[in-house]
Amino acid sequence: MPYAQVGAMAEIPRFAGTAAGVGVFMQNFFAAIFSQAYGLLADGTPQPMVMLAVLGGVLCLVSGAVPYLQKKFKPPPA
Repeated sequence: MPYAQVGAMAEIPRFAGTAAGVGVFMQNFFAAIFSQAYGLLADGTPQPMVMLAVLGGVLCLVSGAVPYLQKKFKPPPA
């Protein structure tokens, strides 16, 4: 996580504080969402936890792939 945080804050140095705050907010917000979702889905078996872990992994891969693909397929400047 430190490399991701440094990467987010290094894009525009004057917004480093904002980037740090948004990063921490997103970490806490999504942790709270997944905690609530597990609480709603818990049925005494490991299946809801596995399902949420897989969902979290897929969301992480998608959130990492989107900026990469945007940069890769960015149209040339006119």
